[in-house]
Amino acid sequence: MYIGCADQDPISADGKAGGQSNATGNQPPETYIHLPIAEDSLPEISRSTKNMRWWGEDIDGRVVAYKYRWGQLVYDVVDSGSPAPDSVKQVIIDSVWYNISDTTWFGDWIETEEEEEKRILPIRTEIAVFTFQVKAIDNMGAEDPTPQSISFPVINSKPTVAFRLESNPYTIADTFYTFTTRTFVWDATDPDGNESIQAHYYAVNPDSADTNWVEIEGDFSFVTLHDLGVGEKTFYLKTMDLAGYFSNTIHFPDSTVTNDPNVWYVKEPRGNYLLVDDFTLDHDNNHLNFYRDIFTNLYGAEGEAFSVWEIKELPYSLEDVTANLMYFDRVIWFSYFGIPELTKAFNSMYTYINSSDDRRLLLTATLIDTGMISGIADSLYLVTNRLTTPPDSVVGLRPETGSDYPQLSLSESVGRPFFGLIPSNDADIVYSLAECPYPVGHREYYEGTPVICIQRPDRSYTLMTIPLKFTNGYSNVSEFIEKLFE
Repeated sequence: MYIGCADQDPISADGKAGGQSNATGNQPPETYIHLPIAEDSLPEISRSTKNMRWWGEDIDGRVVAYKYRWGQLVYDVVDSGSPAPDSVKQVIIDSVWYNISDTTWFGDWIETEEEEEKRILPIRTEIAVFTFQVKAIDNMGAEDPTPQSISFPVINSKPTVAFRLESNPYTIADTFYTFTTRTFVWDATDPDGNESIQAHYYAVNPDSADTNWVEIEGDFSFVTLHDLGVGEKTFYLKTMDLAGYFSNTIHFPDSTVTNDPNVWYVKEPRGNYLLVDDFTLDHDNNHLNFYRDIFTNLYGAEGEAFSVWEIKELPYSLEDVTANLMYFDRVIWFSYFGIPELTKAFNSMYTYINSSDDRRLLLTATLIDTGMISGIADSLYLVTNRLTTPPDSVVGLRPETGSDYPQLSLSESVGRPFFGLIPSNDADIVYSLAECPYPVGHREYYEGTPVICIQRPDRSYTLMTIPLKFTNGYSNVSEFIEKLFE
């Protein structure tokens, strides 16, 4: 701090103190930058993120503000040691000679009371030279007539890109199957600022000439591929910045990535009916094969009359889930226990059942939540921890509405907790449990005749809280499915 005469206040560089008196008139302030560089020199080549600090001093008052601006130097590359005109500044950057002839400023002066500015410089070429200029303003409004300046040679940095965490399947299976829609999600970064990302380029099974890359805008972080052809596929992706530099190229599947499948295979959605297997612990496919046999007997061969979607892991993008359902007009989505994907997928199911007057979805699971009863039930409640095999324990309760659904019966123990449903006024009851055959106090006892299957009146959505596999005591579940779907 400068100490003045007895009749003069101290001078301050923080803008909060300082005097007013000066017998000879106000003197302009001086400005300083925290990174002093020798005359006719430049700092070392660096990245584009800059954090500038400065301060000012005033010998007869106080500094109250600053003005600063950024610009880019206009230069030409010249032969080593070539003479430059007197009006042209000549510098060396990384052993290359440059004649700096002009400055392009990024807008007008910016006024501030701060003494720091962080900026990502907008580099557009391999190497560019940017300049920063700042001047102090004192309490009398005088500006430093000789602003402090500093210039920076900046080298462009390549962007990087990676698939978003968990956006690709985590599987130990050798082959990953999808239908003909698949979404890829990624995160791209650039040390020169993410705003310098110009575009992304992707290709599916690029040809040997490397010419079939598709460009999308740089502010996108995903792409949904529709109408993929049948067969093995590999998806490639790279990112380009404004200077034309490309990132690394990534691909899926990738044998170097742990738990990436070896093969991504696209299969065609076939037929009008879809079985969605959301029971990952059905290792022997007992539940899936139960439905397979019914669909085969009712509609024809798998891969022709109907398709199967075995969910080992729900797609990262719900757009893929919705698209998979939309290929079909009739869907059974079944689960039992474990950790089903129902909760995450229900928004897609809801979109599906409301997309057409002729679509129908049967959801059957013991583990459901309140989101899945939207529009057809007011609430749900736990019925029992287990239910063994009482005869005729599942009974149709819609004869008064002219229902033609068959009466069903338990064929084996449910063996898991399941829920009863309290239907809303605009839902139809399809099935309820018969009165419990066990005495009060028995571990399998339940009260009344809890509703375990309800539906919309248009049959677009049917929810059952006991897996249909357990209700085939009369060997007529196929009759129920046929009447529901037709």
